[in-house]
Amino acid sequence: MPPPSEYDCIILGGGPAGLAAAVYLGRYLRPTLLLDEKTPRTRWHRPIANNVLGYPAGIHRTQLLDWGRVHVSKYECVHLRRASVVSVRIDGDIHGQQGGSGGLFLLTDTDGQTYRSRGLILCPGVEYELPDIPGLLPYAGKAIWHCPECDGHKTIGKKIAVIGNGLGSAEMALNLTVWCDDVTLCTHGLPDDLDDDARHKLAAANIPVKTSQINALKGHADDGLLEGFHLADGGFIPAAGAFANLGCRVPIELYAQLPLELARGRWIKTDHRMRTNIPRCYAAGDVVADAQTQLSVAMGTGATAAIWLHKELLPPHLCISNRGW
Repeated sequence: MPPPSEYDCIILGGGPAGLAAAVYLGRYLRPTLLLDEKTPRTRWHRPIANNVLGYPAGIHRTQLLDWGRVHVSKYECVHLRRASVVSVRIDGDIHGQQGGSGGLFLLTDTDGQTYRSRGLILCPGVEYELPDIPGLLPYAGKAIWHCPECDGHKTIGKKIAVIGNGLGSAEMALNLTVWCDDVTLCTHGLPDDLDDDARHKLAAANIPVKTSQINALKGHADDGLLEGFHLADGGFIPAAGAFANLGCRVPIELYAQLPLELARGRWIKTDHRMRTNIPRCYAAGDVVADAQTQLSVAMGTGATAAIWLHKELLPPHLCISNRGW
């Protein structure tokens, strides 16, 4: 099926949220374009996900996305394009009547190609920061993680470090004691940003705080097996694994081009239907304010966004009641 000049929906992002949305819109027979970056933002995150229902042995992230794209390809009305979007804008009055009869969303990529759509689902994902430590990348996703909900179970009975300097890092270190009783918090050369309550709870849980910078890793890069961290003050933190709690990069420069309501300056606010403050514009996945950053949750938010965008695009003669669009 050739691509239309105007889509019912453009999905910005081809991760679990975007692919789930594409499946639903394909089943609704909605002409849809999924624009996916050539290089995923989550390229270093854990290669194997062990908490996705139905995959008791775990599922490799690449395999999950490959299967997702195969699933989407079943629906001829859905087109997938690898492209980097640089411009997102609204053409006309987006506050039109129910059924999407108002303005359009216009997205332009680095090749100068512009795509037009009545609806938009934003799910570009985020990129979690890694600490600046020489030789770290071979361990990323294997022995260095960012999400205890995903990888905490792997730390049972092991020595673990948390790299970060704020209250969130302290809370992560405390939470990890559910699985292991040997946790160290390392600020990696930054002054700790802890209050008295955090210091008291860390001490009570026997979690030491090291403020020296990490100079080097000890381990086996070939298989990603970590043994610990050498510190600038001559100390050493023995650790079979570590969690980086250093924040993430959000593609705010892209969706800030729209008049979206944001939380804390960069997270997209949505309602329970994943709808933003802009008609026919939805968000899903990790960029949603207060999102639980899990694969299964991302897929659920993508599905929810697709369902309610489809309903919002229905013409008035197919709707009995006004659902408050």
